[in-house]
Amino acid sequence: MGETPEQIEKHIEETRGELERNLNELEAKVRTTFDWRDQFRKNPLILIGAAFAGGLVLSLLIGHTPRNGSESRRTRANDRSPWDTVKDALASARVANLKRAWAR
Repeated sequence: MGETPEQIEKHIEETRGELERNLNELEAKVRTTFDWRDQFRKNPLILIGAAFAGGLVLSLLIGHTPRNGSESRRTRANDRSPWDTVKDALASARVANLKRAWAR
């Protein structure tokens, strides 16, 4: 029980100062870690590759639309994209679920 209120207050202030320094240090590390410019300077090829992969995925998700507004010429099964197959499978699953729901 040997601590006086002044000693306790001093200890609290020291701890508060230490926590503030730790928080400032952590904030600086987080800011550096998530700064895309700094990351690009450190790893340019990785970020360029990630941007390319993201563009590729986005282009596959959006798909191709003909410029002249006419129907796409990809009508043969061999010309279908993998996304067309996925869309067809999802549509078939939805139809099967609806049939099961109506049968009940």
